[in-house]
Amino acid sequence: MVEWLYSLSVKKGNVAKGFLLTYIGSTFLNAIPAGSSQPWKDFISHFDPKNSWSLHFVCIAMICLAIIMIAEVVLKRIMDNRSIPHTLSGEMLQHSADTLEYVKELTGYSWGYDKVLYMAKDIFCGWKPEDIVIDQVIATKFSFSDSKSEMNEGYQEYCKTADYENIVSKGNNSPRWMLANAQPNFSKTDKKIFLTLRETDWSLTSYVWNYFRNNMDKLQEAVKDAYGGNGALYPNSLCMHLVIVTDDNKVILTKIANTKRNDYPAKWAATIGEQLEQEDFTDGSNINKQFIRKWIQRAFSEEFGIEEQEYHTIVDDGSIAVLSINMEADIYNFSLMTVVQLHQKYDNFQEYLRKTIVKDKEFIFMEGLPIKKIPQLMAQYKTLEEMNEVFHPSTFLRLFMCYIHYYGVNHFAESYQKAKNEKRRSG
Repeated sequence: MVEWLYSLSVKKGNVAKGFLLTYIGSTFLNAIPAGSSQPWKDFISHFDPKNSWSLHFVCIAMICLAIIMIAEVVLKRIMDNRSIPHTLSGEMLQHSADTLEYVKELTGYSWGYDKVLYMAKDIFCGWKPEDIVIDQVIATKFSFSDSKSEMNEGYQEYCKTADYENIVSKGNNSPRWMLANAQPNFSKTDKKIFLTLRETDWSLTSYVWNYFRNNMDKLQEAVKDAYGGNGALYPNSLCMHLVIVTDDNKVILTKIANTKRNDYPAKWAATIGEQLEQEDFTDGSNINKQFIRKWIQRAFSEEFGIEEQEYHTIVDDGSIAVLSINMEADIYNFSLMTVVQLHQKYDNFQEYLRKTIVKDKEFIFMEGLPIKKIPQLMAQYKTLEEMNEVFHPSTFLRLFMCYIHYYGVNHFAESYQKAKNEKRRSG
């Protein structure tokens, strides 16, 4: 109940306060003569004592405003003191992959092959687009240092393979932008996270991913380093993992196209993934402070064929919330876990997509999953192996993060445990 009230205050509180302030302010201004030296006295005397309904309404509005503001403070303090339920911690440890072995018990949610590296302080609000700041772009392109001579030698051998030749000959060895470091600030009132980017290229990133896929011990050590505060030591391609929620509170699930051979073809995913491009964050000389919005807009264009003139009628730009920076520990990559809401219901959005021309369609089927059914879905799968037969290995953490963004972690824990108990009783 507390989480529901806090979620309501976060998502609707500003609208209510804005309405009340507008009403109080306009009534006050209309009641005071121009040049008044005693505004409050003139304000009170404006109302007819025999018919003082207007004054009563203003007083009620002021009381409601005060109640909302006090409730927000109280609920925020209660939420800050809440911790993740012990039973849910156990479930996360049980359902986290072996590649996270050294960091499973560190702070940060995990499920499958995905783990939170940094999370927004207030999960109901998340970071707004302007809170994600590109603080530095390292001038030199990544290359393996002497300390990584083994990987450098391996990469030189990789450059002689057919896989490398296939990337280069088809013009696919394009620049990639790796997350070199991320650092949240310590402000209590203006929470931001500062990113350091560095250029690499697709062949380097592909080599690193393939290397770690085949060397789990090395991947475990690399994951441990990332959570030890050393930043990203290897090439990666910073990605946006975007959970799209329709106006009737359904998460859009997509089945990955068979052509996506490097990204779990024919598996279901809860996000669309879009790697950061240079055009998203700079014009060549200046950093775009609203690069998150531009990045998302490009994702909708490439994945769904939704262009700029239609984007703002379909997508609620004000709902964008970056919930966390995650590490994908099935390979070696980092992503911004982001949620955005649509102005359209699922059926209407699906119907709209039938008329669009898609540049880069990466899925073959689409379904709408009600947010409230996420715990029941997750409780169906006892093991990672069962889950991975059907879903992209990072799907469940992303669904979990979306759920707690709307309803809170304790609500998830209760719903998940209830679903597990029902499954156990049904055999």
